[in-house]
Amino acid sequence: MTEMPNWEGFMIPTLKVMSYGETRHWRELQHLVADEVQLTEAQRKERLPSGIQVK
Repeated sequence: MTEMPNWEGFMIPTLKVMSYGETRHWRELQHLVADEVQLTEAQRKERLPSGIQVK
């Protein structure tokens, strides 16, 4: 993946991960969805200008 997906680009991968039927903490879900969309390490470390939330 070369470009960070927009919000809509994360919807289907998120639903796919959630369809596995396991209860997960949101932090675990973030990593699984990032794996699903094949984010690079640099993309995983991107932050919004506030420095708090991940893009």
